[in-house]
Amino acid sequence: MNISLTEEQIIIQSSANKFFAENFSFEKRVKYIQSRELEAKDRIFQAAVDYGWTALPFKKTYGGLAGTVTDIMCLLEVFGANLNV
Repeated sequence: MNISLTEEQIIIQSSANKFFAENFSFEKRVKYIQSRELEAKDRIFQAAVDYGWTALPFKKTYGGLAGTVTDIMCLLEVFGANLNV
C-alpha cells in the first residue's frame, strides 16, 4: 500500500500553504477577527474560487475537478493548520 501523496496533492497543499502564509498570518487573522471585517472572508472565498478549491470535490460533468477524498483532505489539513475562520 502506497500512502505517500501524489504530485497533484503536494501542489494542492503547497498552494494553500503559500496563500495563507502570504495573506493571512496569525497577526493578520487576529486583526480581522477583532475588527470583524468581511473583507478577509471575501478574500478567502475568492482565493478558493481562483485556486479551484471550491471545484475540487465535484465531478467534471458539473464543472468540477473530480478530486478524491485524499485531495480534499490535503486542502482541509492546510485550512485547519492555519486556523482558518
